[in-house]
Amino acid sequence: PIITQNNNLISYVGSVSDKAEDGQIRSSKCELLRNAKALMFPSCWAEPFGMVMPEAMACGTPVIGLDFKGSSVNEIVRNGINGFKFTREWEAAEIINTKLSAIDRHKVYNDFHSRFTTERMAQGYLRVYQEIRKHYMPEQVRARVTSRVGGFGLHVN
Repeated sequence: PIITQNNNLISYVGSVSDKAEDGQIRSSKCELLRNAKALMFPSCWAEPFGMVMPEAMACGTPVIGLDFKGSSVNEIVRNGINGFKFTREWEAAEIINTKLSAIDRHKVYNDFHSRFTTERMAQGYLRVYQEIRKHYMPEQVRARVTSRVGGFGLHVN
């Protein structure tokens, strides 16, 4: 009922593609995210990593996410930098009406770039692997794993 009452604020666009159409530079998904004022992420699920949030941030679009215990919103959303967290519906409305315009979309993109690019994520995984290897693997296993990982072009100290 709320959507039908405020149909000038919300529109259903259907499925969007991750792939650019012939002659297009960006996908329809990228265009949609780039032109959105924000991505609303009201998920009540303790999902391990909400990929749609970094996808929006890669387009410079801030995220308004439900601060739900166990969800990835706490890991991804930084209040005032790349979006805002909320716990109640009225807080989300307040964010949209009073705080959202203060977000610098270039800073949203820069935050994405410093935390979620493929290279950055791979470096993070390697760092975790190195810590596990250093502290929890016996020396004989460590030597075998290091030689195998090196064969994939990964450098492990």
